[in-house]
Amino acid sequence: MKPVEIVDRSSLVGGLYRQLELKPAETAIVTVDMHRGHLDMSIATMPTKPEDAARVIANAKAALDTPGG
Repeated sequence: MKPVEIVDRSSLVGGLYRQLELKPAETAIVTVDMHRGHLDMSIATMPTKPEDAARVIANAKAALDTPGG
């Protein structure tokens, strides 16, 4: 079997993220499956792990609660 060469592209990805600029007035964010049926442990019919739900909710709140949003 021929060996597979693994190329580290982390510096390229880091550079791309540094160039990323989200402008709230010009940017749309689409959320998928972020509803109580997955994330609210009191009513979830298809729940995720509570610690995952807490992490997802916190990160979504940080991304979606933008000034003017």
